[in-house]
Amino acid sequence: FARLAAALGHAEWLERPEFSGMKARVANVGLLNSLIGDVLSGQTVDHWSAKLVEADILHAPVRNYSQCM
Repeated sequence: FARLAAALGHAEWLERPEFSGMKARVANVGLLNSLIGDVLSGQTVDHWSAKLVEADILHAPVRNYSQCM
């Protein structure tokens, strides 16, 4: 989680009690997903893919049917 938060430009998430450990993150998954979604929507897939590669975070883009054809 620390590497993801840093890669997304939000290392301060580590200081939030609702994200302080795995149990806390699971209990607050809706909030966490919303925050991550807000950040990701601000840049392109290529931008975030590069950031995640740089942070050594396993990832893959989700494609729709037309992008696969």
